[in-house]
Amino acid sequence: MRHHPFVYLALVTIFAVVPRTTAADGISGCAVTEAPSPVFIPPVPFAPLVAPQAFWLGSPSLWTMVPTSPWHLGSDGRKLPYWREGFDSQKENEPRLNVVARRLDGPAPLIWAPLASGVKAHRVGAPDDMAMLTGLDIPTAGCWEISAHYGSTVSGSRRWREQTLTYTVRVEQ
Repeated sequence: MRHHPFVYLALVTIFAVVPRTTAADGISGCAVTEAPSPVFIPPVPFAPLVAPQAFWLGSPSLWTMVPTSPWHLGSDGRKLPYWREGFDSQKENEPRLNVVARRLDGPAPLIWAPLASGVKAHRVGAPDDMAMLTGLDIPTAGCWEISAHYGSTVSGSRRWREQTLTYTVRVEQ
């Protein structure tokens, strides 16, 4: 029995629009992303440690720093740095990074981050490294899923390589 392609499209659309059920974290019913075990350690020359209020999440293809405390609403938005092995901000000043936030526990529009910029990250005690920087201005408190998608052509070919990194945060007033 063959199903019409529109049936699959309808199902995908429904699953994309309906908020996912999340396990409670004991405070707000939001399954916030926790540090992986074993922990992710960025490749050399990137600094292996972050502040105690954050952890690294991802793989050498795409990683970020995730806070361990809730985000707070603010008028200036939240800066989001992302890294990837081999990224060079001198060659890719406008990286192909798209970041979107989706509220999981109630209605809210998708929030798209502005285009990312390639920057040199200057951290005390660490060599200069290249990062991709963007930001999000979350409009309401709640449980939010942050998804970053990076796409690039594979060096010397026409093949396209994509990486996606997703995590969940709780946003408070």
